[in-house]
Amino acid sequence: MQDLVQLESLTEAAAAFLNAAIQARLGILVAGGTSSGKTNFLNVLAGLFPESERVIVIEDTRELQLPIADVVYQTVRYANAEGTGEITQRRLVQNALRMRPDRIVVGEVRGAETLDMLLAANTGHEGFLSTVHANSAGQALTRLLQLTKLASEGSLIDDKTIAEWITEAFHIVVFLRRDAFSGKRRVEEIIELTGSVEQGNRILNQPIYTRDAERADLVRTPYPLVRADRLRDRGVDPAPFAPSPRPMGSPEVWARRR
Repeated sequence: MQDLVQLESLTEAAAAFLNAAIQARLGILVAGGTSSGKTNFLNVLAGLFPESERVIVIEDTRELQLPIADVVYQTVRYANAEGTGEITQRRLVQNALRMRPDRIVVGEVRGAETLDMLLAANTGHEGFLSTVHANSAGQALTRLLQLTKLASEGSLIDDKTIAEWITEAFHIVVFLRRDAFSGKRRVEEIIELTGSVEQGNRILNQPIYTRDAERADLVRTPYPLVRADRLRDRGVDPAPFAPSPRPMGSPEVWARRR
């Protein structure tokens, strides 16, 4: 994480906040486009897990390498020439639940396994980490809902229910972007899901850190943390992550700026 700070991918304050979110077992979704650094960022976040925890890592192609003793890596196996022997990512997610995991990391969701991941996160398995292709932090949530429909039973579940599952599975979304000119990969925004779904199945969220165009740096927004009690209950002091007073005023002003 300190390397990412030195590379100006994010600030010390944002890094401390993400570390606190990991310790409080919040679900974190990393979103971004191709080659934006999602997998590397996921590896950094997973490296913050307590060493005493048992972690199951599920990937399409082996990329993650965690500095943890009790970690099990599972990768997809494609069908052979006879069309047999396939092990899908969805099956791996289902099998992971039988392995007494403290944490489950899904390298990237891109299909029907999204539904199984949400179901697992809503049955007592906290602190999920995963990545998804998206053009913004907010669009990543819509993308998750769309991917659940690729499961045969996904179309039988109403969108509001799935949206509520998403709010329980993930609490933080980190959006990364790769600058086409400089090649730098930076965190553009960190949003927090409020836990509510409004009319039209829109998952309510608020920005916690957003990149200021003038300062070219991540800044803390004036929105208070919805999950402050969750951090406190898990032994993490939320006080350092409270919004600092800003002369520009209320959250409504920030909403207009966005």
